[in-house]
Amino acid sequence: MKKTVNYVVTLSIFCIIAAGSLAFVYIYTMPQINRLKEQNTRLAVTSVIPGAAEIKEEKIDNQVYFIGMKDGKSIGIAIKSTPKGYSAPIQMLVGIDAQGNVSGIAILDQKETPGLGANILTKDFKGTGKAFVDQFIGKNAESILKANQDIDALTGATISTNAVCEGVRTALKLKQEIKP
Repeated sequence: MKKTVNYVVTLSIFCIIAAGSLAFVYIYTMPQINRLKEQNTRLAVTSVIPGAAEIKEEKIDNQVYFIGMKDGKSIGIAIKSTPKGYSAPIQMLVGIDAQGNVSGIAILDQKETPGLGANILTKDFKGTGKAFVDQFIGKNAESILKANQDIDALTGATISTNAVCEGVRTALKLKQEIKP
């Protein structure tokens, strides 16, 4: 019985040390992780709003968006959208120019099925040399944005395709409420 108690005490001490170590590493690295996420978001914003020299972060009803500025004038906005994908929500950034047309899309995070839904990240969609998300460029609030109507769907990944379409539709709808 005494031997079992010793094992339990020893195991408990190791668990406490391991948990404490994990907590220390988490606390120590969190600021850097957050800084890198912010940096990646800023890079994504500049990729979906071409020509933006300055970026201002704004919120409307807990919805984050970014205004791209050049020479003191707004040239477009980038709206965070998180539609429900097949496996998990897809975090994306939709750039919309001053005329209300999609200027770019950046997928910030996704957990779609590798080889199927994860192909939303593809750089050579159906051999075109363009990314899957590039087919949304130029679309606006009047566009249909439906898979296999005005958007070519990913083979075997209709849910992921529809999720990206929904994310773009949501961003375009929100753009109409924002007056940068």
